[in-house]
Amino acid sequence: MINAEIEPPTSLTEEFNQILGEAYALRALAYFDLVRLFAQHYTFTSDASHLGVPIVLEFDVESKPARNTVAEVYSQIIDDFNQAISLMSIDPANAGYFSSEAAQALLSRVYLYMEDFGQAESLATAVISTGKFSLVSAADYPMQFFNGNSPEAILEINFNLADNPGADHIGGMYKESGYGDYLPSEDLLNLIPDGDVRSTLFRIDTTSIGGIYGNLRVDKYPSEGADIATDNVPVIRLSEVYLIRAEARAKSSDDAGAQADLNLIRQRALPTAPDVTATGADLITEILNERRIELAFEGHSIFDVTRNELDVVRDDCTAPANACSISYPNDRFILAIPIEETDVNPNMVQNDSYGQ
Repeated sequence: MINAEIEPPTSLTEEFNQILGEAYALRALAYFDLVRLFAQHYTFTSDASHLGVPIVLEFDVESKPARNTVAEVYSQIIDDFNQAISLMSIDPANAGYFSSEAAQALLSRVYLYMEDFGQAESLATAVISTGKFSLVSAADYPMQFFNGNSPEAILEINFNLADNPGADHIGGMYKESGYGDYLPSEDLLNLIPDGDVRSTLFRIDTTSIGGIYGNLRVDKYPSEGADIATDNVPVIRLSEVYLIRAEARAKSSDDAGAQADLNLIRQRALPTAPDVTATGADLITEILNERRIELAFEGHSIFDVTRNELDVVRDDCTAPANACSISYPNDRFILAIPIEETDVNPNMVQNDSYGQ
């Protein structure tokens, strides 16, 4: 939120602009995450006129903002990312800092969600073409988050022993030595071919909590012991940028271009994987399946489901039937506005099915 304009000394203009650009990029990313969580996807209505989140650009403790439309929120996100891209010119020390390329990569994700496939492809290509990032080898793949700042990391949240959150780190959600609450699904595991390096991101632990894979734990964030919770958390990686471009191309009827990008990701993980030959709707399905494998446990799956207007179907599910299968469209695809917000702000409209 900006309440005043500040003029930096001339000698510090580049550094000032870099920091200001990072602030714009952070605000854009924050609004993008908020509108994904608390509002239906962009194309839920034909003009994105359904309720999003409030746009608040200036600090006012007395303000009681109403929710803007999703179209208005996305417009703010685009403006902020473009402003960030124009301001940032310094290459960061590592992927823990925002860069112009990180803002471009995230904006390509935004355009993909909006189904503006031309812009999504153009921005993804711009990031790839810089040559500043490269896919890690299959041998280095399993430890890229533990080691941090890999060649394919565009933006990630750096963790070290000084700011170690222990079992509350993302890896702690999956580990037996942490909370161990989340297990890989049978459906996901069945998508991963034999010999694919990504199959090594799971391990057998001694305590089973039931079900077919009750003793199989996610090991994508493998830090343990004295190093626990020092894995870096990915925000966006080069592999996602390739998959954004693949999906944008496939949905623009550029099957050959989409196949080439999909081959790159698939054959990095399994060099013997055959070239992709699917076209049309089958190719789009293969790209979405590849996203499930490549970006698993990085926070993308539910948004890929909703923006593609798909149903949630859970295999090996022992929960009530209405939790095992959730058909699209559904109010449960988004979160309730927190009661702390609706209690103090009469202008804050609650999401459908959560009451008022």
